[in-house]
Amino acid sequence: MDGGCAGDFAGEVRRRLLCAGLFTLFLLIGAEGDRACYSGLCLIPTTDTVARKYFSFEFQVDGTVRRLAADSYIFNAQFGLTDRLEAGVDFDFSDEAEHRAYLNFKWVALEGKNEEWAVAVGVQAVDSRVRNQGPYVVTMRDFRIFRGHLGAMYVEGATHLIAGVDRGLTERLTIMADYIAGRQNYSSAGIDWIIRENVEILAGVLFPNNGEGGTRYTVHLVISGPLRFHR
Repeated sequence: MDGGCAGDFAGEVRRRLLCAGLFTLFLLIGAEGDRACYSGLCLIPTTDTVARKYFSFEFQVDGTVRRLAADSYIFNAQFGLTDRLEAGVDFDFSDEAEHRAYLNFKWVALEGKNEEWAVAVGVQAVDSRVRNQGPYVVTMRDFRIFRGHLGAMYVEGATHLIAGVDRGLTERLTIMADYIAGRQNYSSAGIDWIIRENVEILAGVLFPNNGEGGTRYTVHLVISGPLRFHR
């Protein structure tokens, strides 16, 4: 397949993915479900997980702020297997994607009373050759006025510090900021807005740590709800 055909195919896949996402949103917009909840900030994972026997579908678009051009299209599907364990698969429809599908999981190993603190371990981006490309450990501490997140993640051949904070301004609006150490990585500032009980939008601006490459953005439409067999 030549470059032009590959580009046309990827574009068609993205259009179909968008249509499927909008159709899913139409079906679920009025559905009863658990309150939508992100399980990561703009850049880093947190100790939050999808509720047991619930799903979370995430339609993600990333791009450059300067031209408002999108260059990354990802569909993330997460499932709550237990109260402390979630697993899922990410489909990358970007033109430059090395692999189209990646597995991931997260386990909350320790949790304090009233969820005042927690420790989670997990792995992101396990490809078809079962290579663990992003193992991590992350902790959370609730300081009442904000939550703090601190940990370490293996990124592109090296282990980097990860850190973040988030604060709920209202029941539906949360502000956040996070950081992955390393000159090739980013820091970010973003918001999460719960539109309905099971629909939310997470959006942020990503700043390169080395000051090069330009500022980027990320937008996530998140839809959650009970699995069919859940009663």
